[in-house]
Amino acid sequence: MRALPLAPAMTGLPWHLMGLGLVMSLVVSTLGFRNVAYFVSLGYAGSIATQAAVMPLIYRDTIGGWVLLQSALLLMYGLRLGSFILARARAPSFQSEVAATAARGAKAGGWITIAIWLSVSLLYVVMFLPALLSMSAQAGGQALPSVPAGDAVRAMAEIG
Repeated sequence: MRALPLAPAMTGLPWHLMGLGLVMSLVVSTLGFRNVAYFVSLGYAGSIATQAAVMPLIYRDTIGGWVLLQSALLLMYGLRLGSFILARARAPSFQSEVAATAARGAKAGGWITIAIWLSVSLLYVVMFLPALLSMSAQAGGQALPSVPAGDAVRAMAEIG
């Protein structure tokens, strides 16, 4: 059986960096093994923040302007969301919800928990992919006219 060739659009993807993003997301999302809700709360915030911190370092020689701003905004977003989630989880008024969520999550079996962990980690890589592709395009000398508009939307979301 012959392998199907990748579509031309797929061959230009930074697969090695997507793999790195997956490893980072898997590591950060291990918090979900403590409480299943952390897979989609702290795991998400931490995965976005980690990718937004590490990927620009990889592209440090070519990143700049709007793409650098995009990464900074994503880093701020992930850190802000994560700090909110941690503060909320520690609030006495939220303790009953934390306990109820942990009890519901404890009912999930081992394979279900692993499936959640793998699937959300992959999702977080795909969610960060537009930023990674912006960095990759800029490194290749291409300008993406949509990045300033996306940065404006992200900045308004951070302010509002």
